[in-house]
This record gives sequence, C-alpha cells and structure tokens, in this order.
Amino acid sequence: MFWGVTLGVATALMQSCSYLASAAFISRHRSAFKLLISSQLFMGVCSTVLLPFFITEDLVRIAKGGWWYLAAWVTMFFLGQAGFFISQKYIESSRLASLLGLKILVLSAFWMIFNAKMLNYLQVIGVILGVAAAFAMNWSGSRRLHWKGIAALAVTLVCYSLTDLSETAMVHLADQGNVVKAGITITLFCYTVLGICTLPFAVKTGWSWTMQKDSAPFAVIWLGSQMTLLICFGMVGPVFGNVIQSTRGLFSVLLGVLVCCLGISGGEKQVSAVMWLRRGFAALLMLVSIVCFSFGKIIGG
Repeated sequence: MFWGVTLGVATALMQSCSYLASAAFISRHRSAFKLLISSQLFMGVCSTVLLPFFITEDLVRIAKGGWWYLAAWVTMFFLGQAGFFISQKYIESSRLASLLGLKILVLSAFWMIFNAKMLNYLQVIGVILGVAAAFAMNWSGSRRLHWKGIAALAVTLVCYSLTDLSETAMVHLADQGNVVKAGITITLFCYTVLGICTLPFAVKTGWSWTMQKDSAPFAVIWLGSQMTLLICFGMVGPVFGNVIQSTRGLFSVLLGVLVCCLGISGGEKQVSAVMWLRRGFAALLMLVSIVCFSFGKIIGG
C-alpha cells in the first residue's frame, strides 16, 4: 500500500510537469494534433529501444489472451490524448489538472458496472468531494470554461478511464509475482505499438525535427509517469490510484504560481491572488477526497 501511494503521488507530480510542457508546445506550434503525433512517435521510439531488455513470456501471454485489451488501450489513449491537448487550448493547465479529478466519477461508474460492486459510504463521499473540487475550479479563473474545452474534457475523461481499466487488466495478466516488472513491460509494449500505429499520421502533421525536439520534454516526462502509474495501478487498483493522482491538482497550482512568478507563460493566464487561492482551495478539497476514499478502501478491504 505504501509504495503504491508513493508511486501515485510521484505520478501526479510528473503529470503536472508534463502539462506545462505540453502547454508550452501548443503555445509555440499552435497545434494539438502536432503534439499528439510527435510525442507519440518519440515515446514509441524510446519504448522500442527499451523493450528488448524486458521481453519475457509475459508478452506472449498478453498476445494470446489480452490482445483486445491492447487494441482498446491504443484506441482510447489516442482519443484521450487528442481530447486532452484540445482542452488545453481553452483551459489553463493549473485548472485542467484538477478538473481531471472528475475522472474518478467516470472510472468509479465503469468499475461498479464491470465488477458488479458498490462503493461504500466513505468512498462515495470521497468521489463527491473530488467532483465538488473540480467544479470549484471552474470559478477560479478570469473567465468561465469554454464549451469546446468542456466537450474535449468529457472525451478525455471517458477515454482515459477506459485506458486505465485496459492497462490494469494487462498488468494483472502479465504479473507473475513481480508487478513492477509487469508494469514497466506493459508500458513499453503499449507505447511501442502506439508509436507504430502513429506512423501513418506523421506525414499529415508536416513533421519536422524542430517539432519533434519541442515535444521531447512532454514525451519523456509522460512516459516516465506512465511507468509509475501502471505499477501504482497494479498495487492499489485503478480507482484508488486515480484518487491518489488527484494531488496533481495541488502540484499544478503550485507550479502555475511558480511559472507566473518567474515570468514564464507555460500556458497560464495572469489572474489575481484571490483566484490562485480559490484554485488552491479546490486542490486541497481534492486532497480531502483522497483521505475519505483511502479510509473507505481500508474499511471495505
């Protein structure tokens, strides 16, 4: 449990950093699609290089019994990333990170449907507080959220939730007593396949070395976060793992304040100190939801 929580928090911090990196790319190149393709190509190459060091019979087991999990993962991740990058054009990273906490609600619904189980009262309170915190973030900017950003966010939440369930199933299928190795192996395998599937789209983006270089910071941080994320999911489960990741809202607010103080845009709009305090309150409310959900998991077994 301890290492699962620790890895979940580490994942949240890395993802908060990756949001700033992706916002910087979109601000420079004015294209969410270019970031989608170039970052996936970069991660695909890195994964292909590393995968031979982790090839085991686990991949054979995935190929035999979990190929449709892989197909679902590639499809949902591609669509989820596209939705996320589009939403970044309308929502600042410090706000978007907390709004992603709404994925807890979507994931919980899927988890209950697929497992025919109900959350206990503390877990329900945790989910409600997480959703409340996400909505509070709506009133913490210079303007209300644009409907296009909300629509893109909705696509992101659903696709990311299905991605989490697919990759967790693959980790459990590959795990033979070493969840860390299984998590790394599945991450590299998935991103290798994703990179291959992305190749046909490279021509349409007007691919260039400059574009590829600018996508590298996001791609490296994101790929690292996915390794820790999958190991976290294997240890504590996808629902609890996503609750832990809600700390990315607090990290993103702190990073947002930092980049503004340093005079770096990072996709953040200048807002008053009161608005930053509102974002901080919303992020802390998300942390309270983590505590409730954590105790609910312990009580529920």
